[in-house]
Amino acid sequence: MTGNDGFGPHQTGAGPQPGSWPPPAGAQTPWPQPPGGSWGPGAPQWAPPPARRRGRRGLLIAGAAAVVIVAVVIAIVVVTRQSATVSSIRTSEVKTAVPSSLPSNATPARPFYMLADPADALPTADEVKTATLMELTPNGTPRTTSGPDHPTNPPACSLAASSTTQTMWGGASQLAGQQFTDPHGSSTMAWAGLAFWSTNEAAQASLDRLAAAVAGCGAFTLLGVAPNPDTKWTTSDIRRGDQRIGFTTTLAAEDNGGTPWKCVQDYHVEDNVSVTARMCSPNPSGAAAALSDVVMGKATKH
Repeated sequence: MTGNDGFGPHQTGAGPQPGSWPPPAGAQTPWPQPPGGSWGPGAPQWAPPPARRRGRRGLLIAGAAAVVIVAVVIAIVVVTRQSATVSSIRTSEVKTAVPSSLPSNATPARPFYMLADPADALPTADEVKTATLMELTPNGTPRTTSGPDHPTNPPACSLAASSTTQTMWGGASQLAGQQFTDPHGSSTMAWAGLAFWSTNEAAQASLDRLAAAVAGCGAFTLLGVAPNPDTKWTTSDIRRGDQRIGFTTTLAAEDNGGTPWKCVQDYHVEDNVSVTARMCSPNPSGAAAALSDVVMGKATKH
């Protein structure tokens, strides 16, 4: 297989009314008023003042009262209009200061994920069994440090051998990964890991870096570390999307006693999270993508 993967650290009242006319001084017994007639010029002095004099004084007082009333009405109208204007201005100011919705050109904030313990998003043995249809168990404890790149020839193909080493995940903020092996003794293995990045762009850059490396590594040699020999691999079935890449690395039959052996890898990015899964067996099918989906779902549900 292509080697074990490793990881690196990482809220108003009315106006005054005129008084009643005073009785004439020294009034005497009233003089009978002619029936239906008004007081004429020769009326007695105790009678009410002549109409002309009374009208002049009444007009003056009535006029004064009218002026007062008009002034009061005008004042009320002015105050009312001013209050309405101020109220309108204040309402407008409030509406301007506190918009009811986001501007049409505003961009909503993108999700950002980080866990207290990134290993919480790793799959359980039951989840691995559901995804791979094989009984695989964790091999040791989760890893949280990244190791050196695997030596390959050509050197740029190191990422095709492992996508979780220093070159790939050394700059991540958080890392976790777990190997799963067959308790019954076969060489079948699976790997699942994830990295949280400080920005969405950094996560996407890791995918772009891997895609570029895989595209140029149709064939490479994984240099063995004694006592392990060198092994020859080919890369095929590359599937690239905007946020995902999948590919298969196949071990040369002569390097495995004539027995077929393949490793299917899936690398998936969503926002600031990258997830990788690898399944190695004689027939791994699409198990890596299924396992990757499990991890991504757990990483982004919090």
